[in-house]
Amino acid sequence: MKRAEILVNFMKGRTCLHDLFKVKEREWSGLDVSDFRNDTTTNPFLCAELLFCPDPCYGRKSEGSVATRKDQLNDPGNPCRKLKEPTCKWIHDRNLNFDALQRNRFNISCNCQAEKPGFEWNSRFHLCVDRDECRDKVVTCTHGKLCQNLAGSYACTCRRGHRFDQRRAKCVEHVPLPAHTYSRPRTVKAKKHNSMLVVLVA
Repeated sequence: MKRAEILVNFMKGRTCLHDLFKVKEREWSGLDVSDFRNDTTTNPFLCAELLFCPDPCYGRKSEGSVATRKDQLNDPGNPCRKLKEPTCKWIHDRNLNFDALQRNRFNISCNCQAEKPGFEWNSRFHLCVDRDECRDKVVTCTHGKLCQNLAGSYACTCRRGHRFDQRRAKCVEHVPLPAHTYSRPRTVKAKKHNSMLVVLVA
């Protein structure tokens, strides 16, 4: 997974799966064991990936026999097979923890962008989740604004208590108007009672 130079085409000209025809199952099952991934020109680490590393993307139900590209994508073990773009890929720099690999905890990548822009694949939950562009620092907000994550997107806004001043092109403190009271004022009523003037305060 660390892409050691010694693993580049270490088969020395032979195809990665050149011994497939020798497997014992072929003798009694009559099945043609084949694999279309016998091309080391596009991926010089292909032999190392197929022979030394487990494949969390394909082969869990097809027992590793993928004769065509279609068979690979439709493999029941492919977690991306129900997406618009069903290609499953390794994330090599996120699979460097040997203990996690022993426990079958792999980090893979499914193309969620083709179906849900702003979403990315989560290997833990096996579904597309919203990408936090603010956390990943893939955006830069100007004029003193802060990044706010949204579902499938993001927005640059002024922090609480501030507003954007178009004339000065920056966030300025927003001073609210003084609070008003709506209590009823005290009224005075005069009432004559037994030739006496009684003042009632309401």
